Amino acid sequence: MHSTHRPSSVPRQPSSRGQPGRSEVLANSVAAHISLAPAWLLVILVLADGPMARAGHRHASALQTLSFPVAVQDTLSGHVLWPAQGAARRNASVSQLSTPLNHNLFIPRAVWRPETFPIGSPRLWYTMARQRGGTRRLARLPALVPVPADNPTTPARVALGKMLFFDPRLSGDNRLSCASCHRPDKAFTDGLVASPGAGGKRLTRNTPSCLNVGYYGNLFWDGRATSLEQQALAPLRSTAEMNQPLAELEIELNRLPGYVAAFQQAFNRPPDRQGVARALAAFQRTLVTGPSPFVRFLRGDKTAISADAQAGFELFRGEAGCIRCHHGPLLSDGKFYRLGVSFRDAGRAQVSGHRKDRFRFRTPSLHQIAETGPYMHDGSMKTLEDVVTFYYRGIPDNGPDGLPPDTKALRGQSFSEIPLLIAFLKSLTGKAPTVSPPRLP
Repeated sequence: MHSTHRPSSVPRQPSSRGQPGRSEVLANSVAAHISLAPAWLLVILVLADGPMARAGHRHASALQTLSFPVAVQDTLSGHVLWPAQGAARRNASVSQLSTPLNHNLFIPRAVWRPETFPIGSPRLWYTMARQRGGTRRLARLPALVPVPADNPTTPARVALGKMLFFDPRLSGDNRLSCASCHRPDKAFTDGLVASPGAGGKRLTRNTPSCLNVGYYGNLFWDGRATSLEQQALAPLRSTAEMNQPLAELEIELNRLPGYVAAFQQAFNRPPDRQGVARALAAFQRTLVTGPSPFVRFLRGDKTAISADAQAGFELFRGEAGCIRCHHGPLLSDGKFYRLGVSFRDAGRAQVSGHRKDRFRFRTPSLHQIAETGPYMHDGSMKTLEDVVTFYYRGIPDNGPDGLPPDTKALRGQSFSEIPLLIAFLKSLTGKAPTVSPPRLP
C-alpha cells in the first residue's frame, strides 16, 4: 500500500451563499465531525459513481450529486491522490496503479499543485477529483445517437439520405457528391490536404470525417452549424464547394421518378430542400464507429492496448495535458482554440464576429484519428508525429494583433514521449461501418 500524506483534520469552509446548503452541511459533517479519513471518503465517491450506480443502489444518486466545499475538494485532490513511488521517468512504462476500475476516468489535472508532489511528476492511480470548473472524463460513446424530435431516424430516410450522399447530381455541374470528399474507404475523409471544390479549385480547409458526427454539438471547423440538418445544405449551396442553387436542385429531383417515390415514402411529400437536409442528416447519424481497443481497455481488458499505448495514455491525461481539450465521449470538448498552426484563416471569428475568436478552430474528435490525416484545419500536418511534435515544440509564443495561442508548447517534455502518445492515439481506432455506393434513381 502506498503511503499518503493526509491532514489530521479538514478545516471548515464557510459557504459563499451565507447559509450552508444541505449537501455542504453533510459534507462538512462527514469530513470534519466524524473525522472520516479522506481516503475513505474518496472510496465512497468512486463507488457511488461506479458499482453502486450500475447496481441501482438507492443512495448512489444522492452521493453523486453532493456539492463539496472547496476545503474538502482540496483535501481530496491534494492529499488523497498519491503518486507511484519514485519519480516517473519520461520513457517509463505505464504504472501498475493506472488500471481503470470502471468505465469512467476522472482526471484531476487542473487541481494538481507542485508542492503536493515534491519528487518529480506523478503517475497517478485511477482517481476521482471534482474540479472547480467541472469534471473531465474519458468515456465510451453513448449507445444511442441523439435524434431531433422533428427528424426521427427511419429506414426510409436513411436509405434516401444514402442515395443523396453518393449522388453527384447534388452539385451544380453534376460532378461532385458528398462522398467525393467523404470517402468510406478513407474514414469518410479524402486523405487530401484540401479537397477540390467547384470547378476543381482547391478549398482552404481540410475535410473532416463524417464518422460519429451525430454526437457533435457544432459542425465545421468554425462551428457555423449546430445540427446535421443545418450542416447538410451548406456545402451544396456554397459557390466554392458544390455550387448548387437549391431551387434548381428541387426541380431536378422532382423530375426523377425514383426520387419522387423515395421522398414520398420517407416524408410523405415531393422532393424539397428540407427533405434533402433531413435525409442526409438521418444517414450520417448511422455512421458510428465500433469500440476501439482503448474502449476495451477502459472496460477492464488490460491486454487490449500495448504497454506503449498505456504509457501514452498516462501522458495524455497527465504531463502532456491533452485531456484538457480532448475529453468526453468524443474526446473533444467542442470548443474553439487558437493554436498558432497558421494565421491566415480567421476561423471562428467569421461566425462570431468577435476579434478574440480570430484563428480559433474547433477541437476535433480523436476517434479514428490515425485514419483521418492529414491534420489540422488546413491539412498542413501530414502525420500524427507531425501533430504531436508541433504540440511539443512548434506552438509559437506569440500571434498577430496581440492574440497569442491559447496553449503553450511542451518544451519541458522529452521527444522520447512522442512515440508513446502516438501509440495511444492509434489505439482509438474502432471498426468503421461498411458503406457501399447504392444504386441511384
